[in-house]
Amino acid sequence: MKTNKQYTFGNKAARFVGLFLVLGVLLGVSSTEVFAQVPPANTNIGNQASATYVDNGGNTQSITSNTVITVVQQVAGVDITDGISLTVSPGGQVTYSHTITNLGNGVDSFTLSVVEGSGDFDYEGAIQIFPDADQDGVPDNFTPITQTPNIDPDGTSNPNTYSVLIVASIPTTAQQGETETIVITATSDYATSQGQTVNDSGTNITEVDEGAVINVQKDRDNQFVQVGDTVTYIFAYDETGGTTDGANLVIRDPLPAGVTYVPGSGVWSGAAGVNLTDGDDVEPVATGITYKYVDSAVDSIIAVIANVNAGSSGNFSFKVVVNANTYGQTIINQGNFSHDGDLTPNNTNEAAIQVSEDFGIQAVGADTVRINSAEQGSIINFLNVYVNTGTGTDSYTITASNENFPAGRSINFYQVDSNNQPTSTYQDLNGDGNPDVVNVASGDTIKVITQVILPSGTSGGPYSLVKTLTSFGDPDSSAFHTDVLDEITTPTVDITNVAEIGNGSETGTGQGPEPSPVTTVVANPGNTVEFTLFINNTSGIDDTYQLDFGIDTTAAGDLLAADALPSGWTASFRDAGGTNSITSVAVTSGNFVEVRLRVNIPAGFQPGTNSIYVRASSQNTGARDLKHEAVTVNTVRLMTLIDGQNAQVSPGGSVDYIHTLTINSNVDENDGVNSDLYLQLSNSVPVGWTARVYWDTDEDGVVDATDSLLTSAAASGPIDLPASVGTLQFGDQLYFIVQVTASAGLNDEATVTTTIEVTDFLEELADVSNDDLTEVQAGRLSIDKFQAPDSVGQAGTFTKAQFQVLPGDTVYYKVVIVNDGSEPVTSIVIQDVVPSFTKILDAATFTIDSGTIGSVVLDSNNPTTGNTGTIRLDIDQLDPTEQVSLFFSVTVDDSTN
Repeated sequence: MKTNKQYTFGNKAARFVGLFLVLGVLLGVSSTEVFAQVPPANTNIGNQASATYVDNGGNTQSITSNTVITVVQQVAGVDITDGISLTVSPGGQVTYSHTITNLGNGVDSFTLSVVEGSGDFDYEGAIQIFPDADQDGVPDNFTPITQTPNIDPDGTSNPNTYSVLIVASIPTTAQQGETETIVITATSDYATSQGQTVNDSGTNITEVDEGAVINVQKDRDNQFVQVGDTVTYIFAYDETGGTTDGANLVIRDPLPAGVTYVPGSGVWSGAAGVNLTDGDDVEPVATGITYKYVDSAVDSIIAVIANVNAGSSGNFSFKVVVNANTYGQTIINQGNFSHDGDLTPNNTNEAAIQVSEDFGIQAVGADTVRINSAEQGSIINFLNVYVNTGTGTDSYTITASNENFPAGRSINFYQVDSNNQPTSTYQDLNGDGNPDVVNVASGDTIKVITQVILPSGTSGGPYSLVKTLTSFGDPDSSAFHTDVLDEITTPTVDITNVAEIGNGSETGTGQGPEPSPVTTVVANPGNTVEFTLFINNTSGIDDTYQLDFGIDTTAAGDLLAADALPSGWTASFRDAGGTNSITSVAVTSGNFVEVRLRVNIPAGFQPGTNSIYVRASSQNTGARDLKHEAVTVNTVRLMTLIDGQNAQVSPGGSVDYIHTLTINSNVDENDGVNSDLYLQLSNSVPVGWTARVYWDTDEDGVVDATDSLLTSAAASGPIDLPASVGTLQFGDQLYFIVQVTASAGLNDEATVTTTIEVTDFLEELADVSNDDLTEVQAGRLSIDKFQAPDSVGQAGTFTKAQFQVLPGDTVYYKVVIVNDGSEPVTSIVIQDVVPSFTKILDAATFTIDSGTIGSVVLDSNNPTTGNTGTIRLDIDQLDPTEQVSLFFSVTVDDSTN
């Protein structure tokens, strides 16, 4: 029996029907009812719009909005399997099995309690609960418990269930036909900590029988199986009726779909070493039992045991094979039994096996996606296609490795519309610093665009990155594409590691500095490490290169301060033998010179990864290359900064970029002990542009009097975050607004890359940075994204700041598109993607906020209520100051949508 099942999201409650029936001491298993996937606690639901248009010069432009983020809060839910009815003799003992399932979206534990009913007798002594974590129907130990351990939510690699056994003793004075109940309740500890009550109960009934009492329990030798595995089903029986024998015990088992009987596999404990025949028309091979297999869904297995002596026990078993095409299924098997003392068939407990999914992903098309050449400052898109080759729905993490695009570039991973054009960026949904693709059905295609915005004034090639999609369900299942840009121009000098260019083993080719270290050496404080470098002259003339090192770079890709090192460090260049100190090398055309960089790390230096930039520069030709290396003294914790953006500005105008710093460490940060966060702003072009960064203290996404000006691109170095920021803990976020202003004298198509970088002075946390690309256009479009929580069925206050939601909540979005320039823009296409873990509530609408606009059209394929997809709005022309707003709302997934 089941009472008071709860599955609560804030003020929401949903009934979850349990399907488990447990008999005796054997395991009950999870329900077969399926719910929509609920976003895990602390999931970031991010949304970013994009636009393309044609400016007054006839050039196609691409811009992105700021990213707005809502964070899913933890909610509690619990299911406990149904109780059952057992018969027992006076003075006997009953054991009831229950499985507790965490239906919430975060880790939770559950307080357990048992209450005796007001029946015909009282149980003797305490009713006790014992753990049965391995779900074998036997207590793991005999220490009673009143609370489960932490149970993970569904969707993780760990089980979201925990099993327990209730044991109670019957008094010898109990009489024939008397009954009593035991109610077990599991209460969410997380909900209790939030001042809520979320629980579920199951009721067990015990009936006294002074005659023959036979109980039958169903089990299997393996719960978690693969397709093709052989599983043994076991029926265990015992007689607990004191001095009364049982006769003609009939046990029936209708085999479930998904398994196939193994002929001749029946075995009985009363005839050790003998396999039972499968047909009762064949002479029995064992005295005392008849056994047959019938290819029928009604009764597949029928066994009749002639006598079960008082106090005796036994079992019989048979084997099945797990069928193909059962991936991800829970196959539940339940038998029934009767005997001369009780001719009414009684159900056994359910014995379930869980068939594993088959996870897989495959890259579609050529492994390498190549673009032959691109102009400086242009936008290039690599389209990569994958397919879910697994048997069920899966999610994937996108990672980039071996990336060597030049400094100042901006790289983002975009979702794709029906025309294979970029829409919104994929978001990091689990806080690991990488974007994710979620809820991809088996056989579905995944399209990811790598968009690279190249910096101005940089040449070289080839440049590449390896983009890998890795399965959430099986981290060993992944597929990759390599995105290659062959040439911007050929570099004159190139520093490599491991070997010279052309050897085949070289690393770090191409114009630097690389965004990540090419070679990282791990060392203890007080040690000396050495980097082997190859200075390759890739030009057509002989040249001499000055060698320098430093710890930081400018936005233009040069050393910020030559010969600078962390406090107490020393370093020097040596010849190939490591004997003589050198400061320069002469390299003939097409050849290389091997050198060493020896770095001494002082004793007691704080843990962290410390970048060292090596520069080879020619005073004669201006050729220059930087190599990004690093020394790791200890572990680096994690913080993220999102997102790099691109926009246009009119001469004399300005644009604001919103950046969100998120702490994902499991220790306090910025406390002056574990870490101390600094911020730096730099422009790739120092003349004609100014840039400032503000701490958006009121988190409204707009620079106002309450916000703090932190630094500018003209500053000589990084600045410490204000003391009022204080200690930052996991999930804490800081909002920065980078305001970039173009001077009135700049010409159309002038560009600047502004880099905001957050570093940890203590070097425990890896540096994070975003690049914002700003272009001067007389015809200039801007796009801003806002979100609002629900307020009594309508949008609350729109903001760019983060807020929290519960599963089932509504989030309202607004995209504002305005021509901030002095000339018209045309052929405007606005695109936005319904975020992961949400579905459309109100389909897209728009308003014309200012101006007389000829044509504004919503795409006929825009997603409707209950669906997902890409939202598109087409505008024929926007004159200066004209503005249009796009609106839509979504519902966060819960158990009902």
